[in-house]
Amino acid sequence: MLGSPSSGRRQSVIAEEAGDDDIPGRKPSVSVQPRQKLGATTLSRPQDASTISLMRHGTNNSLRRQTTMNNEASDNVLDDQSMAVLQRDATFRYQKAQIRILQDELASLSETRTKLQAKHDATADEVERMRLDHAALTEQVEQMQALLDKNKSLQGIQEAKQRMLETDIASAKAQVANTRKNEKHLVRTAKVAEVRLNEGTEELRALKKELEDEKTNQGGLAVPRHEHERLLNEHQRLEKHKAELIAAFKQQIHLIDVLKRQKIHLESAKMLSFIEDEFSATLELGM
Repeated sequence: MLGSPSSGRRQSVIAEEAGDDDIPGRKPSVSVQPRQKLGATTLSRPQDASTISLMRHGTNNSLRRQTTMNNEASDNVLDDQSMAVLQRDATFRYQKAQIRILQDELASLSETRTKLQAKHDATADEVERMRLDHAALTEQVEQMQALLDKNKSLQGIQEAKQRMLETDIASAKAQVANTRKNEKHLVRTAKVAEVRLNEGTEELRALKKELEDEKTNQGGLAVPRHEHERLLNEHQRLEKHKAELIAAFKQQIHLIDVLKRQKIHLESAKMLSFIEDEFSATLELGM
C-alpha cells in the first residue's frame, strides 16, 4: 500500500543511516584520535657524565619505541576507521539500490493496481450490462411463457372443437350414406311407381275408351251397375295410386333437398377442419 507507516519508517531509517554522506562530492568524516602526548620526564641531574650519557641514550631509545608504537596505533585506528567508512558506504549503496528496487516495484505495483482497477471497472460495467440483459431476457421469457400458456389453452379449446366437428362429420357421413341408400331406394321405387302410374294411366285411358265404345255400341244405353262399380273402383284405385306416386315424388324432392343441405354441411365441416389444421400449424410455428 502506498504511503504506509512501515515504508515511511524504512525511509527515515535509511536517511538516518546515510546522514551527510549522501551529499555528492563530500568525503566521509573520519575522526582520528590525537596521539597520546608524552609526559615530561623529570630527570635528576646525574652525578657523572657516563650516567648522563646512558640515561640520554636510553631516553632516546624509549622515545623512538614510543613514537613507533604511537604511529602503529594511529595507523591501526585509521585502518579501522577507513574499514568502517567503507562498510558504511557499501551498506549505504546497498540500501540505496534496495530503495530503488523497492521504488521500481512500488511503481510497477501501482501500474498493475491501476490496470487491475480499470479491468475491475470494466468487469463491473460488463456485469451490470449482463444483469440488465438477464432481466430483459427474463421478462421476455415470462411473456413468451404467458403466450405459450395462452396458446396451449386455445389449442385445447380448438382440439375439443375439432373432436366435436369430427364426431359431427362422422355422424353426417353416416347420415349421408343412409340418405344416399334411401335415395337410391326411393329412385327405384319412384321408377317402379312411375311405370305403374304410366301403366295405370294407360289402363284408365283404355277403360275410358272401352266405356265410351260400349256406350256408343249400346246406343246410349246405361252401363250395367256391376260394370259401373268395377270401373269406378278401378278409377279410385288408380287415383289413389296416383296420389301415392305424387306423395313419393314430393318425399323424394324433400330428401334431395335434405341431401343437398347435408352436403353443404359436410363441405363446411371439411373447410372448418382445414382451417383448424392451419390454425394448429400456425400455433406450432409461432411456438
